[in-house]
Amino acid sequence: MKQTDLAETLGVTQTYISKYLKGYRGCSLQTAKKLSELFGKDPLWWMESTPDQRQKILNGSKSKRDNGTA
Repeated sequence: MKQTDLAETLGVTQTYISKYLKGYRGCSLQTAKKLSELFGKDPLWWMESTPDQRQKILNGSKSKRDNGTA
């Protein structure tokens, strides 16, 4: 999923997503819940994960929406 697409889905800016993925900023519980719905990981995971872990999930797997399950 592209950063711009993810940002639009989450209702945030692409810059927010970029900084979050690089570890320069955290994410709110609201954003973590949305990520959880999209990718099936617990919201707390999104708040505590490392940049490498986030990149692996976002680059290596499709969201539930992409798979037609959301």
